Amino acid sequence: MKRHYICLTIDTDPDGLSGVTTNREAISFEGFGQLLTLSDRLEEFFKNQIPLTWFVRCDSQLEHHFGTPLYLLEKYRPFFEAQQVQKNDIGWHPHLYRQGINGTEIITETAAAADELERLHGFFSGSFFRPVLFRNGEGWMQPALMNLLERMGILVDSSAIPGKTDDAFPLRSWTGSPNHPFYPRIDDHTLPGPERKILEVPMTSWMLKASYDSAPRIRYLNPAVHNELFESGLKNMVSAGQDLNHSCYVWVLIFHPDEVMNQKRKDMLYSFSMEDMMMNLHRLKEHLSRNGNEVQFVNLTTAASAWKEQTFN
Repeated sequence: MKRHYICLTIDTDPDGLSGVTTNREAISFEGFGQLLTLSDRLEEFFKNQIPLTWFVRCDSQLEHHFGTPLYLLEKYRPFFEAQQVQKNDIGWHPHLYRQGINGTEIITETAAAADELERLHGFFSGSFFRPVLFRNGEGWMQPALMNLLERMGILVDSSAIPGKTDDAFPLRSWTGSPNHPFYPRIDDHTLPGPERKILEVPMTSWMLKASYDSAPRIRYLNPAVHNELFESGLKNMVSAGQDLNHSCYVWVLIFHPDEVMNQKRKDMLYSFSMEDMMMNLHRLKEHLSRNGNEVQFVNLTTAASAWKEQTFN
C-alpha cells in the first residue's frame, strides 16, 4: 500500500493574469473575493474538511496600486486569521515586477531581485503573518534567491514545475527537477542535493493536451480544467508509465481564483466552475485510491514534514 498526500494550493493572483499569454497588467481580485467560502463548499462536497494552502500575493505591484504590498493580507485579515485557526497554510507569493518602458516586466537581475525580496520581506515584521512557505510568481528561481529564502527562514519553496522548459526565459526551466520533493543544491536549485533547511516541494507536473495543442505538453496539475481534459490527463499519466517507486507521494495541485469563477466567456482549458474543480479533485482521489492506497488531503506544511520523515530525497 502507498500513501498519497494531495495538497490543494491557491495562488491569489489577479483575474486574467494567467492564460494563453500572461497579462501582467491585471489587477482585479474579484475571483479571490468569491473564494472566501471555498472551505465550506469543499467540506459540503467531500463531507469533511479539506486543508488548503493559500499563496498570497505580497509585492510591489500591490504596493503600487493599493499603497502596501500587504494589501490582500490587510483587507482580508479576519479571513486569513480564520484560515490559520483552521490549520490551513498561508504562504508568500510575490511577483517580482518593475514598471518598465513597455509596462510591467519581471526583475530578473540577481542582485535587483534579491534586493526586492529583502525589501518586501521587511513588511512582514509588523504583520500578523510570518512566511515560511514561498512560491515565486511565474514559476522561476535562481540559486542565489533560493539561498536567500533559506536565510530568511523559508522552509518550503514551491516554485518548481518539473520538466518544464522555456527557451525564452531560461530561469523558468526545470528540466532536471524530480516530480517530488527534494533538497535543492546550493549551486543549482533545480537538482537534488544534500539535506538543508529549505525543501523544494514542486507543483506536480503532468502531460495535458488542450484542444489548441498539437500534442500533450507539460503543465502543472490544475484541477480547474475541464473535466474531460482532467480525465485524459489521468489516462496519460498511466500510459506514460508515470508510476512511482516510493511508498509516499506528494501531489501539489494549483489553481487561480478566476479559473473557478463563473464567467460568461468560454475557455478551451478552464471550465470556470467550482463544481467541476471539486469533481476533478474527487476523480484524482479515486484514481490514487486504487489497489488500497491511502489518500489524504493535507496542507503543504504537513506534506513536507511527512516527506522529510520518510527521508525520500
